[in-house]
Amino acid sequence: MPHHTSIPALIPASTITSPPALPLPSTPPARRLRHAGLLAGAVWALGLIGALPAQAAVLAQWSFNTDDGLVSTGTLAPDAGSGVLSLVGGATGLFTSGSPLDAAGFPLDSSWSVGGFPAQGTAPGTRGFALALPTTGWSGITISFDYRNQPSANKWFAVQASADGGATWADVQTFGVAAADTWYSTSVALSSALPAVDDNPLFAARVVAVFEPGTTAYQASEAGYNGDFGLQIDRLQVSAVPEPGSVALMLAGVAAVGAAARQSVRRGNSAAPSAARRPARRSAGGRRRAPRRSAGRSA
Repeated sequence: MPHHTSIPALIPASTITSPPALPLPSTPPARRLRHAGLLAGAVWALGLIGALPAQAAVLAQWSFNTDDGLVSTGTLAPDAGSGVLSLVGGATGLFTSGSPLDAAGFPLDSSWSVGGFPAQGTAPGTRGFALALPTTGWSGITISFDYRNQPSANKWFAVQASADGGATWADVQTFGVAAADTWYSTSVALSSALPAVDDNPLFAARVVAVFEPGTTAYQASEAGYNGDFGLQIDRLQVSAVPEPGSVALMLAGVAAVGAAARQSVRRGNSAAPSAARRPARRSAGGRRRAPRRSAGRSA
C-alpha cells in the first residue's frame, strides 16, 4: 500500500496579520503633571528673582532704649544685627531723651549724646563716635540716623568710612545742624565714596566734629561754641543689599531645581513598558494566546 505523506494546508495570506507595534513608553498622567508643574515653577521663580531689584537689609540697628522708664539709662547694645559702638579721640557720652520718630516714646525713648569736642581751632575730625561690623556678603552700605544739638554745640560734622578697621579714614559727607533743639534725619551712602567697604570684615564708620567748611574754627549752631555740649544720635542704622555673588547662588539653586525636574521627566519617559501592555503572543497557527497571569491572581 503506497505511503502517503500529508501536506499541511497552506494558510491564506489574507489571514496573516502583523504583530501589533510595541506601545511607546509613557509617564503616568499624574506624574507628568507634577513634573511639568515643578519645572514651570522653577522657571517662573528664576525669572522673578532675576527681575526683582535687590532689597536692602538691616545689618545693625541701635535705638539706645532700655525698659526701665528712664531716658538717662540707655544702652549701646544693638537692637538688631551685630556691631560695636565706641567713642573716638577722648569724646564723652551720655544718654538723654530721644527722637520723636522712635516708636518707644517717652519715657522709654533714649538717645546717645556725644560731646567733649576739642577746644576752639584745634584737632578737627578727631573726636566723635564710631561703629564697626563686618559687611561680608553685602554691598551698597548705607548709614542713617536722627540727630539734634543744643545752641552752643558744634554745628558741623563729617561722616567717614574705613575699609581697614579704622587704620585709615575717608571723608564721605559733611553735614551741618540747621537749627538747635530740632531733630533731623540723614542717610549717607558709604559704598559710593569708598567701594572697598563692601563685602569687608573690617568695615567701620564714624561721625566726628569738624571746622565750619572753608574756615579753621568750629561754629556753634546759635551761640558761642562750647565743645562740652554734644550731638544727640538716635535710630542709628546700617543697611546693605546682598552681594551679586549671593544672588547668583540663589539663582543657581533655582536652576538646579528646574534641571532636576527635567531629568525626572526624561527618566519617566524612558521607562520600560509594563507587563500589562505587552502584546499577546501568537500560537503556531497564528491564533493569539492570552497573556500569562502571574501566580495567585484570580481569573
